[in-house]
Amino acid sequence: MRAILFLASFFVSVQAFAYQQKLYVGDRAYNIERSAYVTVVAIQQDGRFVLRYDSGPLTGQTGGNWTRADLAVLSGCAGQVCTGYGAYNLEREAYVRVVGIQYDGRFVLYYRTGSLAGQSGHNWTRSDLALTRGCYLDLCVGERAYNVPRQAWVTVAAIQLTGHYVLRFDTGPLAGKSGKNWPRSDLAVR
Repeated sequence: MRAILFLASFFVSVQAFAYQQKLYVGDRAYNIERSAYVTVVAIQQDGRFVLRYDSGPLTGQTGGNWTRADLAVLSGCAGQVCTGYGAYNLEREAYVRVVGIQYDGRFVLYYRTGSLAGQSGHNWTRSDLALTRGCYLDLCVGERAYNVPRQAWVTVAAIQLTGHYVLRFDTGPLAGKSGKNWPRSDLAVR
């Protein structure tokens, strides 16, 4: 029993801090200060990084003296959120993809919709995101329900950390739009 508990706690601690992984020459990352994707081309004696810019106005140029905290890794997980996951940014009201995890566990997002579509942004926390996967109570992402206050059919698009739902309206005057902060008590299911 102790061995199982040890392994379970080890797995949780490894998963929770996977975003603090080391970077090596050839690894790709996201430079938070420059809002650009980069490749590590060398490591200085003091552990700082020399980077080649792969996007943005500095594309093709090289610069040094960057610390690990300046960079977000492009793979791994922070808590229950992993790179590649789809989400809904509650503040920007836009669908995003998690593309990086900063050293402090915050997220780099790629905007798929909204006024920032096609751009990346950083410093987002877990509470800023609703995940486009999973279930809460008896409703899962992708399931249809009836929104009683709006008298419209909806699809559960994402689930917020608070347990509220992001809904995509399928009928009614809001058809095609998404809305956040809907409690389960406002929804009826078949």
